[in-house]
Amino acid sequence: MAQAVFLGPAGQVREGRGLPGDADRFFDQSEALLRKSDRPGELGKLLCRRGKVFAVRGDTAAAEAALEEATSLSNRLRVTPESELAAGLGELRRILSRPPHGAASP
Repeated sequence: MAQAVFLGPAGQVREGRGLPGDADRFFDQSEALLRKSDRPGELGKLLCRRGKVFAVRGDTAAAEAALEEATSLSNRLRVTPESELAAGLGELRRILSRPPHGAASP
């Protein structure tokens, strides 16, 4: 299980270094392991990380799908506002609420 938890942040690092293929492999491996485990909170945090990457890449639909699933997990778990999952959800919502990069302001 430790490997699954480690792979998500490692995917973010790879993305930040301009290695999206590596990042996707890390995220895919982590997600597969977490879906097999009984760790829905960790899966929710991974979905938030991955959603942020999708949003930065401009894949709003994938980011919103990740947000939707992570929100569902959060509701099911009844997480507190101080939890890491709640913080990840808040950050992903803020990113998605920003206008797209290069969009004209009203």
